[in-house]
Amino acid sequence: MSSLNMRDMGVTSRSAHRHLTHFVRLGILRRIGSGPATEYLAIQL
Repeated sequence: MSSLNMRDMGVTSRSAHRHLTHFVRLGILRRIGSGPATEYLAIQL
């Protein structure tokens, strides 16, 4: 998540990463790539 988006949403980088990881574990998001190039895609239910 870009720092601009995180700032707009009022969350820290650590918080954003924790939420994204949780959503991946729930099967709501899919993680693609790693490091700074990581992208998250919504899974269609």
